[in-house]
Amino acid sequence: MNELEKLFAVKKTENGDISYKTTGDNLTDLFFMTPYFEKHLDQVHIGTTDKEKVFSMFVRDPRFGLGRRDLGRRLMVLSNLSPIDTVKAGRYDDLWHNPNDGLPLYNELKKLEVKKSYYWLEESILALLRRYMITLIEEQLKGYKDDAYQAINNDDDKIISMLYFATKNMKITTFNEIKELLSNQSLLSLNK
Repeated sequence: MNELEKLFAVKKTENGDISYKTTGDNLTDLFFMTPYFEKHLDQVHIGTTDKEKVFSMFVRDPRFGLGRRDLGRRLMVLSNLSPIDTVKAGRYDDLWHNPNDGLPLYNELKKLEVKKSYYWLEESILALLRRYMITLIEEQLKGYKDDAYQAINNDDDKIISMLYFATKNMKITTFNEIKELLSNQSLLSLNK
C-alpha cells in the first residue's frame, strides 16, 4: 500500500489509535472478512491468478470439512478454477450437486477420458439422460419440428436439442426399439 492509499484507508479506533480499512492485499482482506462475505456472496470479488485459485480452494476447505463451503464455491467459480483442478483438490461435491449440474461436466470429462471407466455418479446422469429422451419422444409424438430444437435458452434445451439431432433420422416402430434407445449403452453413444 502506497502513502496515498494509506491516507484514504486510515480509520480511528475507539481508543484513538490509527487503524487501516484494508491491509493493502485483497486476499488478506478477504480472509479476515470471510464471515461477512459468507452472508454477502454477491459482494465478493477475486481474480484468476494461480495464487487466487489456490486461495479459493483453501477457503473452501482449510481444515478437512471445517471450511466455508458456499463462499469457497463462489470463489472457485470467480477465480475460474477448472473442473480438473477442483477434482485434484478433492472437491468432487463442488462440481456436482444433482444430475442437472453434473451432465455438462460429465460430458466434458468423458471427452478427456483416456481409458473407458465407470463413474459412481454415471447411473444418476444416465437416469437424467433417459428422462430427457422420454421428453423428446413425447415432443416428437406431439409433432415438434426442427425449429423447436434450434432455440437453446438453457442447459435442458441444449441436451434435448443434442439428443434430437443425434436421433433425428432414426425410425422406431417397436417397443423393443424404444427400450434399446433408452438403454445405458445407447444413451452413452448419443451423449456427445
